[in-house]
Amino acid sequence: MCGLTGLIDTSHAGFLAKDPDLLKGLMFINSLRGNSSTGLMGINKRKQADIYKVLGNPYRLMDYGLFYKFAEAMVDDYWAVFAHGRFPTVGETTIKNAHPFEHKHITLMHNGTLKNHQKLNEKYKKDFAVDSELLCWFVSEIGIKEAIKEIDGAIVTGK
Repeated sequence: MCGLTGLIDTSHAGFLAKDPDLLKGLMFINSLRGNSSTGLMGINKRKQADIYKVLGNPYRLMDYGLFYKFAEAMVDDYWAVFAHGRFPTVGETTIKNAHPFEHKHITLMHNGTLKNHQKLNEKYKKDFAVDSELLCWFVSEIGIKEAIKEIDGAIVTGK
């Protein structure tokens, strides 16, 4: 299974200069849950998601300089940041299959497996290699409440 981590600035004062180091540490710990690919998502003050993805562990983000670009935006513009470490259970290890996924207004990172992934692909005439991308598309098309009714997998509904 994959790993997820993140930070949210509930104070609305902005992240501090030291907070990217905290996120970096969380990403390295999180890579124990999955290091086939690593994804970062920052939500800016205009409620838009910026996404960075690499194959491999979080060190690859450092190698390409992407984390430093992300860290600068984190302090200047983001109010929420999330990281995903992928351990593939469905679909090949490719950048396309790395989290997060985007469809319309939905950006999603997911940990879990949809047991009916292939059946839903067939039912809706889709060909998503990764169940999490199918879930993202599904939520963007029919909404989360209806999507929950269709999927078969681990889920907490808050009831």
